Amino acid sequence: MAVNLFLTTALLSITGSTAYILLKLLTAASGGRLSQNWRYRSITAVSLLFVLPLHRLWALIPVPHRALPSIIAISGNSDLVYTPSSSTAAGELPLQVAPTNGGVDWGLVIEQAAVLWLLVAVALILWNVWRLLHYYHLFKQASNEVNGHLQQIAQEAAHLTGVTSEVRLLASPLVQSPMLVGFFRPTIVLPSEHLPDSDAQFILTHELTHFRRGDLWKKFLVNMIQCIHWF
Repeated sequence: MAVNLFLTTALLSITGSTAYILLKLLTAASGGRLSQNWRYRSITAVSLLFVLPLHRLWALIPVPHRALPSIIAISGNSDLVYTPSSSTAAGELPLQVAPTNGGVDWGLVIEQAAVLWLLVAVALILWNVWRLLHYYHLFKQASNEVNGHLQQIAQEAAHLTGVTSEVRLLASPLVQSPMLVGFFRPTIVLPSEHLPDSDAQFILTHELTHFRRGDLWKKFLVNMIQCIHWF
């Protein structure tokens, strides 16, 4: 199972990386004429190529097959033997590789690489999830609830951006700039609760726009992609 996941992940890496390189070349060739909104949506789409096995769609295209003759190929390192059987799907070529003395057992190499990839990926995912929960609880303990006039501005900004959830405001000395930390409920952490109305309106509208677009979820997805495709 680990080998299949590893090979699928490697194929997804090639697909996603190729699309990303093409996107960067297109962006450079456009000379800055592409809008930020177009770039944002394009990066989101390319990110999905690292997790969605779209290459499997080729299997849905009907391709005519013809019967294959028996094949016996002998090389210096291994004997490749093909024997057609009733359980073999049309068009498949099952090869039995028998490594000889002094040859490289590529099956074992791939298995070891798959185990290494899986261990590192799981470790990175657990580390990032723990770090996320750790910072969330840290902010929760070292923050003060902000109410009053600033809360009213936050509700106005929520109405302006189309956010229907109740906005929670926190002030914490741990942050140097405003940040959004809520996946399900918009929670905005401010470095200080003493902000001019004009600055507060701009800051809160900006952070709530991130919440409405689901940017935290997209950032989390990209972070998990980096853990899985760490190589």
